[in-house]
Amino acid sequence: MIRIGFDAKRAFFNTTGLGNYSRTVIETIIKYGKHNEYFAYSPVPDRHEVFDLPFHEYPHLHLRFPSFSSGPWSAYWRSWGIARDIKRDKLDIFHGLSNEMPFSLAGMKIRKVVTLHDLIFLRYPESYPFWDRNIHYHKARFVCRHADVIITMSKQSEEDIHHFFPESKGKVQVIPPIAPRSFREFRFDSGISDQINQKYNLPERYILYVGSIALRKNVSSLIQAMKLLPENIPLIIAGNGNLKKEVQKQIRELNLQSRVRIISGVTQAEIPYFYRKASVFVYPSVFEGFGLPIQEALLSGVPVIAGNNSCFQEAGGEGGLYVHQTNPGEIAAAILDILHNPTLAASLIEKGKRHLNHFTEEKITAEYLKLYDSLR
Repeated sequence: MIRIGFDAKRAFFNTTGLGNYSRTVIETIIKYGKHNEYFAYSPVPDRHEVFDLPFHEYPHLHLRFPSFSSGPWSAYWRSWGIARDIKRDKLDIFHGLSNEMPFSLAGMKIRKVVTLHDLIFLRYPESYPFWDRNIHYHKARFVCRHADVIITMSKQSEEDIHHFFPESKGKVQVIPPIAPRSFREFRFDSGISDQINQKYNLPERYILYVGSIALRKNVSSLIQAMKLLPENIPLIIAGNGNLKKEVQKQIRELNLQSRVRIISGVTQAEIPYFYRKASVFVYPSVFEGFGLPIQEALLSGVPVIAGNNSCFQEAGGEGGLYVHQTNPGEIAAAILDILHNPTLAASLIEKGKRHLNHFTEEKITAEYLKLYDSLR
């Protein structure tokens, strides 16, 4: 039996991205690795609903919160004070799930695993405020110097980590992410589908983008592509972000108000229905650590269009068409290929399903458990 601790802050506090990853890793590992003891460390959450687990069913998972509820002491505890709790719990391994590890672990005799999702803040520094960029850099450098194993999502991210932090060589292991439970365990309910259609007034068919509205996500190129498509094809953008107002302005300037809609605030339970009703999913991002929405689209039986660089082909395999994502003409041509060729669309969906066999929760979780066993 191994005693394994997780940095679970994101699992309790973040409803997307790092939160989904943290919840999924913890959920699947405690499901398949019942021979071990697990400890989830987090600042005191306002509620446990974000981490939607029936905790009573997992007596081998123990929650650990600091005695104080919030404020600067909570941040201090995550970086330094947590060492006391880790010693008390006699951990063998500590796994930082969101790009960092407590500084106080550097000198402790405990095996250290950290998931370093990507180094986008170094590839695209203009997308990050100066202080955020520097904080991310120092945390990543600390991880690369002191972690025993660094997990990352894709071969692309592995290359980036080795490039920016040469001291990481020999430490990095690629383990792709598992899609959130809301997709893996999705069961279609016509009543819920009707409610969602009415709530959001979804059209009969549409192009879909899911993700944040930020510079790197390149939603602008997709909107320009819409100007090249027939007027009966709408676009749904499910997301929010700091460029939302600029994108809304672009939509107005191109006179696309009746064809492009931005829908913010879609819940994790609702989003699978958005995917399943879509005719095609377009992910125009210029760079990602993996591109989990591509995997979500494949699980939903939707053909994918994404960029021909970065890690997108790792995520989508033969389930997608890959284009120069900053070229609106290529995006529009790929959309028309799928919409006007049912045979192509069906082929992409089938190939996407086969590609997903590389990312089953059983296979991915087995990689984590094998890694933990190798460190004992």
